[in-house]
Amino acid sequence: YDEVKEMLPIEIDIKEFYKEVIVERSREKKYGDLATNAAFVFSKRINKSPIDLAHQLSERLYFPGGEITETIPSHPGFINFKLSNKFINSELTKILKLKSRYGTNQTGKGKRINLEFVSANPTGPLHVGNGRWAALGDCLVNIFEANGYKVIKEYYINNAGTQVELLGRSVLARCREILNLPSEFPEGGYPGKYIYDIAEILIEKKGKDYFSYQADKIIKDICIQSTEIMMGRIKETLEIMGVKFDIWFKESELYKSGLFKQVVDFLEKKEFIYVKNGAKWFVSSQYGDDKDRVV
Repeated sequence: YDEVKEMLPIEIDIKEFYKEVIVERSREKKYGDLATNAAFVFSKRINKSPIDLAHQLSERLYFPGGEITETIPSHPGFINFKLSNKFINSELTKILKLKSRYGTNQTGKGKRINLEFVSANPTGPLHVGNGRWAALGDCLVNIFEANGYKVIKEYYINNAGTQVELLGRSVLARCREILNLPSEFPEGGYPGKYIYDIAEILIEKKGKDYFSYQADKIIKDICIQSTEIMMGRIKETLEIMGVKFDIWFKESELYKSGLFKQVVDFLEKKEFIYVKNGAKWFVSSQYGDDKDRVV
């Protein structure tokens, strides 16, 4: 950064530099081991072609530590670097000594991050999309921890709302179907085979007579039992993937504590919430979101 800043007749913000300038493996080994797009980033700002600027920077870049033996410009404007054998041998020695601690730093020492990810609704098994977010989230945890941050991994269990009641009513309908009792599958219910699996578990646990009661008397308990069974399966899947969480937070606890109402009241007082089409909306678009969200 310092050398490039001195070479170019423009102001270069350090945050901008590290955001836009990339160092990656060279596309062709004949050009070197690493390559950077620095010439592309700054060429327009000084009215010069990327390849001309690449040549200029290559001639003037200096590495007093001996890490780089040669800088090679290549079309259409990359700057390539050849690593010295001395540097490679030194880094290999460090890797053997430090093992998993190699490349870590303490940038985030003393700082805490609460990272909530996956958080799939407990109304069905995890799908491929959930698995992708599990992998990405866990990788982010590793990156933050490698930079010295203390990371708390949270799974938010959405166990309060219409989708959970629909799960419970779907399971109740399958329980009664299996037991040859009068049943009606709810409109928009969950049709998967796993609903039958949950039903079998509940029948064994509760007994046949339990499902003869009116639905309104037992639906709350069935919702709770069904979500617990589904969360058990979700946890098993995540365990197989090697993804572990520190906190499993239930949305129902949020409402019980009264914290949800307190937060909404606070946001309304600060005018961060408005009413439109009969719903309350949070002004999330003012904080990087692509649109406002219903509370």
